[in-house]
Amino acid sequence: MCPRRISAPPPARRRKRPLQVAEQISDYLLSGAVTNALNMPSISAGEAQKVRPWIALAEHLGAFAGQLTDTSIAAVEIVYEARRPA
Repeated sequence: MCPRRISAPPPARRRKRPLQVAEQISDYLLSGAVTNALNMPSISAGEAQKVRPWIALAEHLGAFAGQLTDTSIAAVEIVYEARRPA
C-alpha cells in the first residue's frame, strides 16, 4: 500500500498528514481496509476479507510467472467479469 501524496497542502493539513497515513496503515494491518492508496483501489474491511484469497492467488501467480521468464515483466493485464448479486 502506497499512500497518495498531496501536492502543496496548506500547513494545517501538512501537520495532520502523518497521522492520517499512520491511521491508514494501521487500518490496513488490523482489518485489511485500504483508503487513498496509489497502487490499490480503496476497499472496506469487509471487502478486504472477500478479496484476500484472490490477492494471495495473484501474488503466487506473479511469483510463478517471474520464474518462467529470463527478462523482467513489464506489464500485466487482468481481465475479469463480475455480476452484482440480485
